[in-house]
Amino acid sequence: MQFPYRLKWPILVLSLSSAVFSGAIAATPPRPNILYIFADDLGWGTGQFNNPDSPIVTPNLNALAQRGLNFTRHYAATVCSPSRSMLYTGFHTGHGSNDRNANINSGLRPQEVTVGEILRSAGYATSVWGKWGWGGSQSNDQSDLRANPVIHLPAALPTRQGFDTFYGYLNHTRAHSYFVDSLWTTVEPAEQKKYHSAPAEGLWLERTGNTAETPHAAYTHDLVAAKAEAYIASRAGQPDPFLMMVCFTTPHQRLDHISRSPNGLGQYANHPTMSQREKEHAAMVTRMDASIGALIARLADPNADGDSADSLLANTLILFSSDNGPTPETGLDKSGLINLDLTGGLRGGKRDLYEGGIRTPLLVRWDAAITAERRGTKISRPTELTDFISTAADLAGAQAPLGIDGVSLAPTITSRGMQRQRLPLVSENFEISQTANPNSDWSIVDGDDKLIKFRSGKFELYDLVTDPAEKAPLDLTLEANRSRQQRLKAIALAEGVGQPDSYCVEYAQWIGAEGGELIDAANWSLNAYPQPTWITVISNSATTPSTVHTNGQISTLALEVRGEHGLQSLLVEGRGEVSGRNEVRVNRGGRIMLAGGRVGSSRWIDVLPGGELLGSGELRGDVFCAGLLSPGDKSLGGISFRDDVHLLPESIVQIHLDDEDSDRLTATGDLKLDGELKIALIENTRIQAGRTFDVLVAGSVTGKFRKVELPPLADNLTLRLRYLPDRVQLLVETR
Repeated sequence: MQFPYRLKWPILVLSLSSAVFSGAIAATPPRPNILYIFADDLGWGTGQFNNPDSPIVTPNLNALAQRGLNFTRHYAATVCSPSRSMLYTGFHTGHGSNDRNANINSGLRPQEVTVGEILRSAGYATSVWGKWGWGGSQSNDQSDLRANPVIHLPAALPTRQGFDTFYGYLNHTRAHSYFVDSLWTTVEPAEQKKYHSAPAEGLWLERTGNTAETPHAAYTHDLVAAKAEAYIASRAGQPDPFLMMVCFTTPHQRLDHISRSPNGLGQYANHPTMSQREKEHAAMVTRMDASIGALIARLADPNADGDSADSLLANTLILFSSDNGPTPETGLDKSGLINLDLTGGLRGGKRDLYEGGIRTPLLVRWDAAITAERRGTKISRPTELTDFISTAADLAGAQAPLGIDGVSLAPTITSRGMQRQRLPLVSENFEISQTANPNSDWSIVDGDDKLIKFRSGKFELYDLVTDPAEKAPLDLTLEANRSRQQRLKAIALAEGVGQPDSYCVEYAQWIGAEGGELIDAANWSLNAYPQPTWITVISNSATTPSTVHTNGQISTLALEVRGEHGLQSLLVEGRGEVSGRNEVRVNRGGRIMLAGGRVGSSRWIDVLPGGELLGSGELRGDVFCAGLLSPGDKSLGGISFRDDVHLLPESIVQIHLDDEDSDRLTATGDLKLDGELKIALIENTRIQAGRTFDVLVAGSVTGKFRKVELPPLADNLTLRLRYLPDRVQLLVETR
């Protein structure tokens, strides 16, 4: 495959051994341990950290908020299983396969990449404690002890999804009971504590101590908390960091069990205004709060000897959230939600799309990175569970999975680097509302705007700043509001809401030969034309260079070009247009060459170290360049960026001059400079004194290059670089 116009200079791909892109966190502390604490059915206003008037006492969560950051607009799904899928895989319900509780038995698919797999590959010890949710058999047994489960879907087990260590529940319905007689573990129990097992999967059922004779001997929340504490103690002095997912089942389901547990209702036993169920709910939350305090204390003093020399606390990132809003189930009823103010005044609850159903807490503490003056800060930017995997990968120095919906919050947490923007947040609902609200279908949050579509076909539009409790929908007969509705609806549909259950992300690999056409179905592992739900990878495992080309239009969810050993190029010609809605990634050993074509994304185009973006054409979407960026033949217009361009410290911009003009990069948005600029002369070029070349032009230009390489000129001439508010110029001057 020949490039359609002559290259004016030799371009060499950057070293294939270049370091993996580490985002905007090069100056952060060493890679942190990560402890993610996940509650079950805990509302945004449950406890005092978001709701000072709450009757539920949460001193340890209050302290977590005061010593860290409080993300006050954090979103989950309406129910358990899709929220956990969002957390582990980074895909929202419009793209994920596990988008509803009805898909619990399917679990996570083998091809989906989890946060456990990403961090384990980056050298982390990985573990899950408490409720995993997939891989074990379900049961209709409603007794407290519950029937012992079996493995029914090995591919969905935590040990197959990137986690080395596990203790807890594999399925959802068994996790409704706090008095089961066994829990799964990856640590082989002593014979007297062992039930039947699945050693081929590295899992055993361990007795809890609850039996027909002693049915309430052990409250499983306490067992999970104790095992997690012991694991933290075991990590002191270990060279590798760890990821712990501590997924408590409180305050979900059998509220009455806590009344029969050790310590029972505690301080709420004689509460004068709470009903019995309200006392139980409050006691469960406060008990979990105490367990969280114990986990943090164990980080501060792993062996509990009073000496903090072995402390893990300073460089542990601690996060706390919940899988959905509070529920009136199990006798708490709507009155309980109101009396305990579990949503903090937000409308709705679990199983609907009002804020009370999908807005959940997110507290983040990292003492080594969050400075004292920032602690206690409330952050109102919308975030969601899908952001965790990107954040964890970023902080671990790894690449997040290609094309996921989440966005790394590392720049916001560390206050270093630039926080990337995300597409609006979409949510789907397949449940029946239990708070007497209309049954909702899907919703979208874009900044302060929120649109809800109901199964009746009705829409409601809210301004969450002026009406956070969603009491008064905006008048959709007004033209301005109708316009907002139509814009949000179009985005939501493009994000995959309202599609049938079979609609989800698919993974496609290029299998075509050198010189193959991108739009040929036979060149893809799925033997189909590329689709908007595809995560597509074009890679070269051979040692010789390979080129793929297109002159047609391709729309995917994400596209990556990379070379494993030899250079892999994607040539986008005249009428060609390639888009990855969530991401286009040029990885090490990869090259995108524009020959008048277009490449676009609704979010960003990443050029990573060892990647190249060359030629002449148009790019749509923010560009983040840590590789090589170089325009080609100016007769084809150079490279034109329709959005912002961020040149990162690792970037190299290569510009060539001739006696008439220079190559040029043009950006409609902002151009942020860093990295290296290399200027070279076309062979046999002589440049006259007094010439001025605009080499980079943008809506605004900020920053400077760290390093500039200018060629020598003849006839006592020299080149000088000049930075202006909207361009970077080269001036030809006399020495």
